[in-house]
Amino acid sequence: LKKVKLSMKRILTVLSRREIHQQALRAKEILAKQQEREALETQRFHLEESMKVLAHKVRQAGPRDSVASSAWKSTLRKYETDHNQLLQDLAPLRRDTMQLLSADWRYSRRYSDLPGARRWRKEWVRALQERVWKPVRMH
Repeated sequence: LKKVKLSMKRILTVLSRREIHQQALRAKEILAKQQEREALETQRFHLEESMKVLAHKVRQAGPRDSVASSAWKSTLRKYETDHNQLLQDLAPLRRDTMQLLSADWRYSRRYSDLPGARRWRKEWVRALQERVWKPVRMH
């Protein structure tokens, strides 16, 4: 019986090590995807801002057909195609890094990796103390 217990223990440690290794590899992949996503999101944001500026310039110029307004319109069309391409590139990255976006942890019932409910009243957490509760006394 003791040998069986020891062999089971060894098997469990091997399995848990393997699982930890796989989680570490998965975390590295997610981190790389997240960094790529952040770069693309920043690029998308700057592109949208410059598109808004150009659209405003075109609106301000009015219906006149000048060289500047036609250049702005062609640049705006180029920006829109770049923006669509960026959105297509971002879609799988957003899907892959979606698990990093979690709801506010203060309102969750439990931690993801620990069993059991979290009793917030019995634990002092600094982040929960946005407003200190003061008892009201009726005299």
